[in-house]
Amino acid sequence: MYKRQVFVGLGLVYSLENLEPLIRLMDALNEKANFHLIPMVGHYNMRGFNENLFEETGHVNSVKFEDGTVKHGPEYSIVESLKAKTVDAALIIGSDPLSSLPRSVAKNLLEIPVISLDPCETLTSRRAKVYINTAISGVESGGSATRMDGVKVNFKPVVETTRLSDEAVLKKIMEAL
Repeated sequence: MYKRQVFVGLGLVYSLENLEPLIRLMDALNEKANFHLIPMVGHYNMRGFNENLFEETGHVNSVKFEDGTVKHGPEYSIVESLKAKTVDAALIIGSDPLSSLPRSVAKNLLEIPVISLDPCETLTSRRAKVYINTAISGVESGGSATRMDGVKVNFKPVVETTRLSDEAVLKKIMEAL
């Protein structure tokens, strides 16, 4: 028997308020055969991050933490926050927004102090005010990740390193605050 899947990209993550067309499509497809929907969410362990964020806040994106409360809305997305210049500093972990954001938005990131935690040198890490070269998650540091199909995988380090994991760096930052 064939497995039938519909893979959706990052657009799904940013349009969760209006899933009706996708639901109708899946319902129509499932009238003919058994189809499964699998999100293709980009970066390593992005699904795990989104699931954790949802469990903690009830939202998968566009969240602002302020004064012990959680705020959600399109104005809190990275794109809208940078467009509106409401960000005065950024801590970027394992991502390269200067390479992936539209240039008109990315240029605003260059105007604020950036701290980059990343195992790889990227455009963002090169332009950051502070760059911390961290261990490669799942290779040099243990932990867990959620695959795009929803299966959680636990990792043990397979290569030794002197570099700290993202988690260890964040703990040190929190201790210093």
